[in-house]
Amino acid sequence: MPRASRHYIPGYVWHITHRCHKKEYLLKFARDRRRYLRWLFEARKRYSLSVLNYMVTSNHIHILLRDHGDRDVIPRSMQLIAGRTGQEFNQGKGRKGAYWEDRYHATAVETDEHLVQCLVYIDLNMVRAAVQKADCFRDERWTESVAVGSEQFVAATKEKLGFKAKGREVVGRGGSFELKEAQMPYRGIFRPENAILSPQNQYFWEDI
Repeated sequence: MPRASRHYIPGYVWHITHRCHKKEYLLKFARDRRRYLRWLFEARKRYSLSVLNYMVTSNHIHILLRDHGDRDVIPRSMQLIAGRTGQEFNQGKGRKGAYWEDRYHATAVETDEHLVQCLVYIDLNMVRAAVQKADCFRDERWTESVAVGSEQFVAATKEKLGFKAKGREVVGRGGSFELKEAQMPYRGIFRPENAILSPQNQYFWEDI
């Protein structure tokens, strides 16, 4: 489960993505999606989590969150939501094993037109998923980048990350800039015995 890292950057808007283990459709039924949302709103109440937008599809979630300077709010919230959702599902199904594929991925989003684009992407995700597989429509900016925004914003984010951003590139496309991951944890499929998981997303929050 996630916890705060000393590499936390305060005051950002974060696009969170989290995929079910082995891309299984563990959220395909309405009751399972309602369970996730129930714990999302419990985290909002319990930790004053600032939720700007969200979407729960059949095998992954999107949440857009604003950080207000408490480094523990987002990791504690994700720990509560992901942990309780998985526990209750497994208990109800008599299931054992991992519920989530990997630690959640966090992408810093600049609060300009890029925030609007991210909001629209989240809103359209369910519509697109209903037509074809969601992966066919996935915009990698929001699922594989460390940061998305103007060149100045992305470069400043990289500078704040310090040595943790070593080897990460600032790349531009379509009028936007991204701080790219060295690898692609959102795509990875991990066996239960490899639950320590990939280190790329430790820039912001680590697992307990």
